Amino acid sequence: MKLVICLISYNRLAYTQRTLKSLLATISVPYYLVAVDNASTDGTQQWLKEQLHNKSINKLILNKKNKYPGAACNAGWDVGLKNFPEATHLMRCDNDRVFYKKGWDQKAIEYFETYTNLGQLGIDTTEVLDKAEERWPSDKEYEYEWHNFDSPTFRSPLRTKKNGLTLLVWPGTVDGLSIIKREIYDNGIRHDETPWHNDGTPTKQEDCKFTTEVLKAGYGAGYITDKFVKHLGADRYSKKYHKYYQTTLKERGYIK
Repeated sequence: MKLVICLISYNRLAYTQRTLKSLLATISVPYYLVAVDNASTDGTQQWLKEQLHNKSINKLILNKKNKYPGAACNAGWDVGLKNFPEATHLMRCDNDRVFYKKGWDQKAIEYFETYTNLGQLGIDTTEVLDKAEERWPSDKEYEYEWHNFDSPTFRSPLRTKKNGLTLLVWPGTVDGLSIIKREIYDNGIRHDETPWHNDGTPTKQEDCKFTTEVLKAGYGAGYITDKFVKHLGADRYSKKYHKYYQTTLKERGYIK
């Protein structure tokens, strides 16, 4: 595996610092790392310039306005592949993840080799495992409310096992930390770049739309079961969410 990684940031400097530090401390495969900042105003851009200077990152894109995660990821992958055309896989990494131990990249290789039709693999299992149940009812009985983990219709993903590797088959979104096969990019699948808006209706996230396109193209999508990474916003539908996430949820119409 050779990775093009897009690290997406928007303020939350301490989060970005923790994500980058833990990523660099745990990765072992060849990679090219592009950081894309969405017009941060808290010192993040200056810090990222320093990381570029000391070669902790390979390329830096500083947006003059917030273009949101979808556009940022597309730009990062585009630039990354121009500079690292031998990449076999692409990775999106939002800046609220912590990589706790080595081995996540080697485990990803195992999954892609074992599940040959797998197109997108989620590395962060925090939300999925925390809600895990045996299975949901049949498709005809099941109504998936993708934006509401507390919905009475919510069920955990199905589990499938092959050669000792359990894959959690997610019915909606493989979120902001995932790896895709290069051929998905080559086939023209990209993140939706529509700006967020709040018209009172929860908007479908760009990562959910992306996974939908992966599935439509005939690939599989799911999560590993090993706990290598923690999502710092894993309880994002909780009322206890701090101000940053509350603002984000309001912008996307999830909460009033």
